[in-house]
Amino acid sequence: MRRVTVALSVLLLLAGAPAHAADDLLTPRDPDLAELSGIAADPRRDAFWVHQDAGKPTDLTLLDSDGATAGSVLPLDVTWEDPEDIAVGPWQDRVDAGLYIADTGDAAAVRTAAGRRSRTDFQISRGELPDLSPGEGRTEPFQSLRFSYPDGANRNVEAMIVDPDTGNCWLVTKTVAEPAEVWFLPESAFGGAATRAELRGKVPVTGVSGAAADPFGRFVVLRDAATAYLYPLGDGGIDDALQQRPVRVALPQQPQGEGITVSRAGDALVVNSEGSGQAFWRVPLPAAFLSTLPPAPEPTVAAAAATRAPPRSVWPAVVGVLLLVGGLAVIAHGRRRRSSL
Repeated sequence: MRRVTVALSVLLLLAGAPAHAADDLLTPRDPDLAELSGIAADPRRDAFWVHQDAGKPTDLTLLDSDGATAGSVLPLDVTWEDPEDIAVGPWQDRVDAGLYIADTGDAAAVRTAAGRRSRTDFQISRGELPDLSPGEGRTEPFQSLRFSYPDGANRNVEAMIVDPDTGNCWLVTKTVAEPAEVWFLPESAFGGAATRAELRGKVPVTGVSGAAADPFGRFVVLRDAATAYLYPLGDGGIDDALQQRPVRVALPQQPQGEGITVSRAGDALVVNSEGSGQAFWRVPLPAAFLSTLPPAPEPTVAAAAATRAPPRSVWPAVVGVLLLVGGLAVIAHGRRRRSSL
């Protein structure tokens, strides 16, 4: 059961971490990664999954802790038009995590250049989170959740939350002057016929460019260009949390900050920006906010599976026992010979 002291969190509204508390974590080394939109922490290692915006290759790239490309995945069975966010969530039996991609942008420039009408159909795609060898490039099958909005209109969404327990998805629209809309899509719709998103409410935040869920299910976060908004999760789940007053955390200045994720330890935010050579920043969560949350379990299921020592061979033990038995037999034989002399 998710349970946090929401009342205490409200007292922290003005106690956000200042921007100068952020640490320059890494800078992508590949100059071709110039339009990074979303970011998601890998639960198995200190690395981050990223993707690029519309018109760029659809490969999903894994960056290690020093910004080098550690591997990549080319999704099969899906095509994207304007991917805007990426997340790690449950997959199948929840032991193996999955990669989720929100192809939910309006793709206005792309469609205008091609002489097409405004976009009205969108999708979220997911595939199994691969455990890559260093530098490995791999293709993986992905499946899609195809959807539209009940009024058939176009919406621009750059923020996706994937529930780390259920795989249900929430999308938050990017607005200029009006409160952001919150839309819901169930995990059960993946791989099925196209469905309609369900409006779950509005959030009084504009310019929402990214979102993420704490991997331990304790809070969710939205971001705009300058601020992160932390929403502790209570018994009412994500819908209820997004209707509460958030704890605000100042973010470092970025030219076009869009991505946000929660560190795999659950103690910090990591944010990125579009633009070549833009740093990833680690922003510690306020200590007072962390004190209201249940402690993060250590390690996570995925991390434990990845770091668990490989099974030891039984042969060294068997050989040791045989040598011991043989030695005892030699000693016993020697004693019998001496006694017979």
